[in-house]
Amino acid sequence: MKNAPFLVKSLICICMIFASGLLHAQTKYIPKGNPVACFDYFTYTGNDDYYKENALPDENSFYNPILPGWYSDPSICTNGKDYFLVTSTFIYYPGVPIFHSTDLVNWKQIGHVLDRPSQLKNFPGQGVSGGIFAPAISYNPHNETYYMITTNVGAGNFFVKTKDPFGSWSDPIYLPEVGGIDPSFFFDEDGRAYIVNNDGMDGKELYSGHRSIRVREFDVKADQTTGPWKMLVNGGVNLAEKPIWIEGPHMYKINGKYYLMAAEGGTGPNHSEVIFMGDSPMGEFKPWNKNPILTQKHLPRDRPNPITCAGHADLIQTKEGDWWAVFLACRPIDNKFENLGRETFMMPVRWSEDGFPYMTRGDEVIPMISRREGVKRNEKVTFGNFDWRDDFDSATLGMEWLTLRTPISDLYSLTENPGYLSLKSSPVSVSEKKAPAFLSRRMQHHKFESATRMYFKPTDEQDMAGVLLFKDEQHHIFFAIQGLGDKKEVKIEQNSKSGSNILAKKQISLFQDQAIELKVVSHGMYYDFYYNLGNNEWTLLHEGASARELSTANAGGFTGTTIGLYATRKTTENPETQLPAGFDIRKNDMAYGEVQSFSYYSKVAGTERKANIILPPNYTNKKKYPVLYLLHGIGGNENEWLDGKPNEIISNLTTTGQAKEMIVVIPNISVVKKGKTPALYMTAEHFAQFDNFLDEMKTNLLPYVEKNYSVLKGRENRAVAGLSMGGRSALHVGIHLIKDFAYIGAFTPAPGVLPYFAGDGLFTAETLTLPDAYRKNTWIMITKGTTDNVVRDNPENYSNTLKENGVDHTYLVLPGGHWWDVWNPSLYYFAKKIFQ
Repeated sequence: MKNAPFLVKSLICICMIFASGLLHAQTKYIPKGNPVACFDYFTYTGNDDYYKENALPDENSFYNPILPGWYSDPSICTNGKDYFLVTSTFIYYPGVPIFHSTDLVNWKQIGHVLDRPSQLKNFPGQGVSGGIFAPAISYNPHNETYYMITTNVGAGNFFVKTKDPFGSWSDPIYLPEVGGIDPSFFFDEDGRAYIVNNDGMDGKELYSGHRSIRVREFDVKADQTTGPWKMLVNGGVNLAEKPIWIEGPHMYKINGKYYLMAAEGGTGPNHSEVIFMGDSPMGEFKPWNKNPILTQKHLPRDRPNPITCAGHADLIQTKEGDWWAVFLACRPIDNKFENLGRETFMMPVRWSEDGFPYMTRGDEVIPMISRREGVKRNEKVTFGNFDWRDDFDSATLGMEWLTLRTPISDLYSLTENPGYLSLKSSPVSVSEKKAPAFLSRRMQHHKFESATRMYFKPTDEQDMAGVLLFKDEQHHIFFAIQGLGDKKEVKIEQNSKSGSNILAKKQISLFQDQAIELKVVSHGMYYDFYYNLGNNEWTLLHEGASARELSTANAGGFTGTTIGLYATRKTTENPETQLPAGFDIRKNDMAYGEVQSFSYYSKVAGTERKANIILPPNYTNKKKYPVLYLLHGIGGNENEWLDGKPNEIISNLTTTGQAKEMIVVIPNISVVKKGKTPALYMTAEHFAQFDNFLDEMKTNLLPYVEKNYSVLKGRENRAVAGLSMGGRSALHVGIHLIKDFAYIGAFTPAPGVLPYFAGDGLFTAETLTLPDAYRKNTWIMITKGTTDNVVRDNPENYSNTLKENGVDHTYLVLPGGHWWDVWNPSLYYFAKKIFQ
């Protein structure tokens, strides 16, 4: 051909231009600015065996769960044409995803019901399993309005409403008169409306988990309840069997009869759904004699592909007239554990001859594959294995992304470096109940791969960024980069009940303008971690990290596990506190105090009582010293603190001039009154023995120490501190004897703000305050361990209560658990500040 050379050249040019454009599209510019980490993309690919080995047989079939991963407590409604479904989100933001379908099989998320901070009250301070419980969505045809009612654990029950579920919803309308959890609307055919909910008993609960279902009428025009409430269910189907946690109620009117459906047995393996029938919303409801209508609790544990924990259902009648149920259930691996949380399943509803709906009978199993006649499955569905990718090309986050408690819009940007998610580091850790720099999506498969490319630009060696696998504040795995200059460290840090553990680490050469790719591969039972510095050469950093550590079976709670992008700084809440090496080690060039024991008479106990005392180095009667009283934990005595090296910690400080010389008194704070026998451990009487110490301290111990040792008198020369139960007791003593103590230290304090057993030591919000005369001359320090699974939220509860009461104090979150790894540093920080 005459023009062949020209055509060949033209084709070559076109290919080169196309290739250049493709290369440009795949290689973005290097991000600039202050963010510590910029992420180029994030991918998630499901790879579960069941879906690979069991293809859907026809176009009318679908997989269960219809919403895999942590989509718990589903609720559904219809306007006769469209279907809308919502699920719980607990403490994640935005709250309550809303899905839309026209056929019950093909679902698409259209937004979140609670997508503004004004709708989510008191989220900071709540744990991951707090927040929003069991949203219930309903459509009222009488005013063509959609309602979503739910529980905010930190604020109470409320509802929002809208005329357009594709748009925005109202701000919350709270219902303080509706107690308990799990409220749900019922709109009757006559236009009247009702709220049913779980609540406690008016009188004494007969056993743990004894709850009721109540009903109260609702005035639609006034947006408030009206009239008295009525108890519809006491305990459950059969009170004699002591059913537990009756919850998640829904009411329906079908063929002239009223049905009340609820869950029993808790959300674990004993979960089930039960049904009652009545003649009116306020009338008597009788249980079906063949309850439960849905459960898997009695099936063999070794069955293949087990589905467990089934319950918390909601019913819907389609426009074609058939009935379906959505409900939550779990898919544990070999019936051992799962990381996916409670997922949303769907099944057809059958009807008994005596008019009751049910989903399973006898040994029927919930099917992993179901079908709906006449409904064709779309190419893009919410179930099965799928690929998901975000290149961060939009100016707003996709609906899959979640943050903790607040939008954290001040910590990330999609516009500062277009095409990247730019993330600032924050001193807030995911171990705290605040808003860390963490964006995540749900894990939806046992087996999956997830990867990202990151540019890491630390401001100092404290900055860390990477991929986080997150179950709750105490259980997470951080695949992180840390370091300065071109020498950085890639590491895997696991946090669990026992504390923080580095699973693997390796020094790498990573320049500021060089990207690193991180990849997590889940095999169901364990995770593998890879990194890539270029040329698609993946290096295995760690193999076989236990997935069980992040499971509900291990960690508890109500959520599943999420995975996402995280940036933080390794600091405490008080940047002034820096722990030096060897702070609690005895050194050859230091002088240490003398430990002695003494006895004193206790009028409270009616006997001699023992205590230890540490006199400062070179103690002399010619000099007077301030006194620190150190209080032990619930199972200890006057010797417990000696294991915590108080002599070494305080003497190291005083000898180097970092703290005042002081006398340290370590008493036994469990005081048995005269004529009483020592109480059993963890009983009300045992707790009361600790409360007796308040009287003994004032009446006997303080006078004895000040009479027999060279002591500076006055509250400004007295401090009291303790660990665990001793921390609670230090608050108890210090606040009640505020005229005697100017310094109070509570190291991982035991419960006290909330009711427990002993009345005398119970701290109400009013107790944790100070008279005006002592607000400016009292210092209180409270510490918490990041992995403390013993006292859990109590230190934070104390701190929040003091904040609410306007009491200035120091609150430190320290790495470690309920042990000396936190108590020793707590004493170090406390001793540096007192008597100054």
